Amino acid sequence: DGTILRGAIVEYDLDKQIKVKIMGGSILVYPAKDIDKIVKEESSAITRVKRGKRPIEYKEKGYNPELSFGFLIGGDFATSLSGASFRWLNNYRINPKIDVGLGLGLDTYPNSPPILPVFLNVRGDLRPKKVFIPFYLADFGYGFDGGGRWNESARGGLYWSGGMGLKLHFRGTAAWMWSLSYFSQDNFIIRNWGTGSSETKVRFRRVALRVGYVF
Repeated sequence: DGTILRGAIVEYDLDKQIKVKIMGGSILVYPAKDIDKIVKEESSAITRVKRGKRPIEYKEKGYNPELSFGFLIGGDFATSLSGASFRWLNNYRINPKIDVGLGLGLDTYPNSPPILPVFLNVRGDLRPKKVFIPFYLADFGYGFDGGGRWNESARGGLYWSGGMGLKLHFRGTAAWMWSLSYFSQDNFIIRNWGTGSSETKVRFRRVALRVGYVF
């Protein structure tokens, strides 16, 4: 009757019938003898993708923030868990192998107030444009003492760190991140004794295991 139908052919038997799936999901069935002509067209329709299933995109440059948390290993016993660690990175990707930015952190230690490091972070991908991407990382900055001691004060000290990690891209530019790093944090504790005072340097050396989310 001259009707033009647009859709996807899901079944076609030259001697029997043709099944066409149209927009909306309905499947229409017509006798094969009623078909005058079939023409293939370039689709202009937007492909529907389930929520949370955006194609993986690799970021060549631009803002590259990251949030992570983990545990610190070391202290009196080399294999003992000795605190928690949190990091927020505000990095900018110059190219796939170099990200540079400012990092903020919070590290806890047994029998000691927390320390808040502020640092320069440098990291980069070792095998760009893969689903699993190994990367390097390095931090350098200053850790501020969280305070809270009785009859004592502290002024923090030098903080540095270096390590390796692995990213798993799963949606858009987002990725899960796992890292293993070694770091050193100095802290100077000042004790007041009546009319005098003394200063003691404490150096925390730890291995950090972290998991994070790259936005």
